[in-house]
Amino acid sequence: IKSLLNHRSGIPNYVHYMERLGWDRKRPMTNQDVFDFIVAHRAKIQIGPANRHFSYSNTNYALLALIVEKVTGQLFPEYMKLNFFEPLGMKDTYIFTMADSARFLPSYFYNGRQYAFDYLDQVYGDKNVYSTPRDMLKWDQSMYSGFFKKESLDSAFVGYSFEKPGINNYGLGWRMFNLKSGKKFVYHNGWWHGNRTAFYRLPDDNVTIIAFSNNDYTKVYSCKKIADIFGNYFRNPEEEKEASETINTTKSGSPGK
Repeated sequence: IKSLLNHRSGIPNYVHYMERLGWDRKRPMTNQDVFDFIVAHRAKIQIGPANRHFSYSNTNYALLALIVEKVTGQLFPEYMKLNFFEPLGMKDTYIFTMADSARFLPSYFYNGRQYAFDYLDQVYGDKNVYSTPRDMLKWDQSMYSGFFKKESLDSAFVGYSFEKPGINNYGLGWRMFNLKSGKKFVYHNGWWHGNRTAFYRLPDDNVTIIAFSNNDYTKVYSCKKIADIFGNYFRNPEEEKEASETINTTKSGSPGK
């Protein structure tokens, strides 16, 4: 489970090979389909040894959602609604299913053209959380309120990948910069078919920066610059350069779509 959460499982990203290995893109895909396809084509999919190195893979979180369903006997959208969204008062947050197709907000290319529905759009866990900045602030504040166990949060905000030197690391579902100033910048970008999200946490200062866009516009990630209003986060030129380069190239995986 931990190797799925910290992207050290060795399982490659299903987004990159399903169609190449024969999936009909006219057929919508589910989480169970992802698992079954990997099992059926495992000889052609280069699955590496676990815990060898970090490699971001949507497959990890698609499988985690499937595990939740197998353990609880509930569909993942319903489980999240009953155990997290409703208790936290996140009234405008849901995991997308086809039943939501009439109410979700469309997304757009940079030139304004609307994204069409894609055969990957029914897979969740790695994406498909629809939310608002106000609701995501409730999610953020739940991490200070005792809603989650302290030991769970402590393990989530610790880096697990040290193959490359620098300030950048990955915890359990969270990216982070461990800065020379002693500050920790915890974050996750999101991107999926025109939806871009920035969710930046400054736990030392109890500050969170949230920006959502349903247009394929990368400037949404520039809101990290706001962090320096609250303390010495990116005033070191070398760290600012590494942080900017990392944030602009780590667009996958979203806390909200």
